[in-house]
Amino acid sequence: MREVTNADFLLVREIAATIDHSRLDTVVPSVLAALTKAVGAEIATSNIFEARRMRNEFRTWPPGAMDAADRDAYQAYIGQQPLLRWYARTRQVSPTRWSDIVALRELRTRELYEYFYRPIGVDRQLALALPLSSGEVHAVALSRGGADFSDRDVALMAHLQPHLLDALNKAAETALICRLVGHLEVTACLGRSVFLAYVNHTEVVVMTSGDPGAVPAGHRFAPGSPLSSTTSQLVVAARRADIRLGASTVRARRSHSGTLVMFRAEPPEREQIRRLPPGERAVLEAVARGATTRQAARRLGISPHTAKNQLASAHQRLGARNRAEAVGVLYRSGWLR
Repeated sequence: MREVTNADFLLVREIAATIDHSRLDTVVPSVLAALTKAVGAEIATSNIFEARRMRNEFRTWPPGAMDAADRDAYQAYIGQQPLLRWYARTRQVSPTRWSDIVALRELRTRELYEYFYRPIGVDRQLALALPLSSGEVHAVALSRGGADFSDRDVALMAHLQPHLLDALNKAAETALICRLVGHLEVTACLGRSVFLAYVNHTEVVVMTSGDPGAVPAGHRFAPGSPLSSTTSQLVVAARRADIRLGASTVRARRSHSGTLVMFRAEPPEREQIRRLPPGERAVLEAVARGATTRQAARRLGISPHTAKNQLASAHQRLGARNRAEAVGVLYRSGWLR
């Protein structure tokens, strides 16, 4: 590969500074204009594709460079796309030109060229694949007519690749955590602040909490470091139907990139009891003093059915598996003596 000059390095830094990290679908599109100018491309596309299914969704720069008919033609002959076929076969992630893998004379015999590339004036293409750990592949493709892309153009793309991959991974992590934070209330119960730890590609655990008072959002610690008192107990039995963990681990030090771990922080037991609704606390106290559910209902002037439901709710809020555990919390905390 051609060595890049200091001016090229500065150009890569300038392009990297324009990356929009806010969402997955903005990372690559945000650099298309700058890349088009840097390498003299006429059309640039940001792609999200699955090589196995030959699926490729893309945006173009400049806007309007391709119309609906062009896109239909591309989809009709997508299986003939040289770089897509090349990636499906080799999983090559370095910048690749058409001329690296197929002769232009051969390409011009394909329907894809006749009905898609020739009408838009494209004879040359340079593409870069950006695979994510999720299996999704993002890419940037630069196209033009006339002269082929140079070794310098390839080198620029290669030096920009780590910046794009870093931005994509961070955006993917942010999106994943934001989606999962919405599920925290599903597993949280009174007195337990449930939050997520995501081990990212830099091997740093990012904490995001449904209760900012328990763990500050964005709190970081390295895998293997001691857990703080607020992360005293791991929740390894997460509801996989609601939160797709992909993998869970008993200890953060065993985590690897892409692992999600759920923690819960438990305040003092006395505080857990204080937070119980008065009706549930009254039933639980009556039962703890020896009353049956029916006797507790009679004393409190409620139906046995209501008393039973309130007792079950109190068990759940305290994280107790049965009556004995719930009553134990009352006496262990000093709430009852």
